[in-house]
Amino acid sequence: MDRTKLMAITEHPDGKVEKAAYWEVWDNAMRIGNILRESGIHKGDRVLVILPRGIDVYPASTGIWAIGGVVVPGTIMLRRADIEYRILDAGVKALITGDAVVSDEADAIRDKIPIRNLFFLGERNGWRNLREESNFASRKLELEQIQKEDILAITYTSGTTGAPKGVVHTHSLMYCFDRLNRYYWWNTQPDELCWATTEPGWAKWYWAPFGAILNSGATNFHYTGRFNPKNGMSCLKNGE
Repeated sequence: MDRTKLMAITEHPDGKVEKAAYWEVWDNAMRIGNILRESGIHKGDRVLVILPRGIDVYPASTGIWAIGGVVVPGTIMLRRADIEYRILDAGVKALITGDAVVSDEADAIRDKIPIRNLFFLGERNGWRNLREESNFASRKLELEQIQKEDILAITYTSGTTGAPKGVVHTHSLMYCFDRLNRYYWWNTQPDELCWATTEPGWAKWYWAPFGAILNSGATNFHYTGRFNPKNGMSCLKNGE
């Protein structure tokens, strides 16, 4: 494995830049997979992942899939009623977040949700510190056997015409995106730096960052700040 090959680059409004190689993400994913499995999460179990654009969402998602789990993505804009609805509707058994507001909202409904595996990316009272636990978890993981009909993710619609609907996607989706989106829409090449502006909480995340970019071995860029045309053009220019 090329240990210099970058999977993701994240730039923050303060100018800080974070980078993660493919091997680093895989290493962390295996650790997270072990933590989840030891916590009683197994094939077919659903894990609600509420993380922003950036590097953290990649090992979290991959770690879940490595043990046959199902990712239920959620935008960081979700509040207590939204979180409760998704947990109950999808039968979620664990929650991963690193957002203080999201965790506050989840804490407010502790008596209404049946899950006890609450993971926070950092120190938070009443939550397990996923970063700390990952430092001590094994990187050797027995991968679950996955079939094309096994569930990959359950993404929720925006709820414009009623309650959000959970849309079930199987692992065959990634093969379809690799064969179609990657070649005939993006034409992504392994040596390219790409910028998919979508957020991990929406279905588009699976079409672009995972489906068209990572399937090709390219690098995905993220900007964590609010949309600003001037900043956007600056990021594009610096990425040339």
